[in-house]
Amino acid sequence: MAAENTEDNDATAKAARGEQAKQAKQLDTLTDHVQEKEYGLNINASKAAAQIVNTLNSQTADSKKTNDNNVLPSMEDVQVVMDELEVTQDVAVGAVKKMMLENSNILQEELQVAALRYLVTR
Repeated sequence: MAAENTEDNDATAKAARGEQAKQAKQLDTLTDHVQEKEYGLNINASKAAAQIVNTLNSQTADSKKTNDNNVLPSMEDVQVVMDELEVTQDVAVGAVKKMMLENSNILQEELQVAALRYLVTR
């Protein structure tokens, strides 16, 4: 008999939790509807996500432009690239800068080789 009462209590408790969850969901839906009506909020999750991605991409592009302007390659590195491949100074500077930005911890000799390799393979 005690087991039957426990089972009945468990079933009643489960039903009560289910009803509470249902009521909470209905309240959330009603709250969302009222907020949309009051504040004109009609947020589309995919549009919001796309806007966040666009904002992050533009910030990354702006940051990259700033970093590109802050990188100053040594004239020795630029001269080595110019002499080896007979390219203009602008091309050599661009290649050395690109390798410096992509490989922040690169040694000078490796930087020169990387810049030469980049220009030969592009």
